Amino acid sequence: MGITSRILLIFEFLWESTDEANPTALERLKDHLQSCGLSRPDSRTIKADIDQLIELGVDIIIDRRVQNQYFIGARHFDTVEVKLLIDAVQSSRFITSQKSKALIRKLGAFIEPQQKQLLKRQFYTVSPYVALWNNDQYYMVGYSEERKLAATYRVDRSSHLTVTEEPARKRPADFAISDYFGQTFSV
Repeated sequence: MGITSRILLIFEFLWESTDEANPTALERLKDHLQSCGLSRPDSRTIKADIDQLIELGVDIIIDRRVQNQYFIGARHFDTVEVKLLIDAVQSSRFITSQKSKALIRKLGAFIEPQQKQLLKRQFYTVSPYVALWNNDQYYMVGYSEERKLAATYRVDRSSHLTVTEEPARKRPADFAISDYFGQTFSV
């Protein structure tokens, strides 16, 4: 069952499609409402609906110009906070892979629409050092090009792996696996 309330459709569109870099005009909102099966409202009606949303506490910014632009201002979390939460969910030992994906999808709703592609963690470049076993899980330890340090990855959470032609970074001579294991997996 789809949403049929004009004010909810306006909120949904603003929340999912706008941010400071991507505001929208009233004409685009009218087109959206019409594409959802509602009659095309006039500008005063949409402005009144937006005013109601603002009164309810939705942070809608109005950039006043010849043709006003509207966008969602503050969201519940910023992108960095959501990335941190996603990292915690992905590395959790007690959350299943299916539940992890569902939680990540929900967390993505709290950031700007254009930032959602940053949440997809599929472009790590890692020079593998060793595989470790801990608490019934395999972990791959390697040098992360993005982080510029040794990092640990759960093997069961890894997918779509590819081998590149880039030479792997050699494990430093002073990198002691037993010390790393003790620091990383200590209780």
